[in-house]
Amino acid sequence: MNKIIKVILSSVFCLSTLAGCTSSPYAKAKEETLTVQGVPVYVEPDENTAKNDVDTFLKYLNKQPDYLISKCTKIYLQGENIYYSDAENNEAGQSSVGYADPENYNVHLFINNTKSLDHMTEYDIMTTITHELWHLYDSSNGNGINDLSNFEFFSFIQC
Repeated sequence: MNKIIKVILSSVFCLSTLAGCTSSPYAKAKEETLTVQGVPVYVEPDENTAKNDVDTFLKYLNKQPDYLISKCTKIYLQGENIYYSDAENNEAGQSSVGYADPENYNVHLFINNTKSLDHMTEYDIMTTITHELWHLYDSSNGNGINDLSNFEFFSFIQC
């Protein structure tokens, strides 16, 4: 009888972990608005977005230098369908994982990119965030949106 009770309790614990009842890495993200360094961050997840994905992006948003993030008015962390719908409307394209909108000083980031075929490391996530914020910084200084693909400016942020 004790063995049956232990098996049942173990099963309940495992199921509650997978269902997101604890701080499981599989817990689903929820739609919410947060603030990072004074900038509103809109989390717009889809059914595949884990809370852990959101937490990773927030970690690196919090590490951005003030002079970059202060040029941004809104940040969107978006699930796949929402991101690519917005990206197509802004000519960012299907292969992008982030884009800057210099007219409104917003940044859009594809939050599920950690699950894509082009698996992004935390370093990739950090550099994508910095890259997009740098576009806004550049634009705010009258330089327009420049191609930063070959520009190394990430040494000031620690992973």
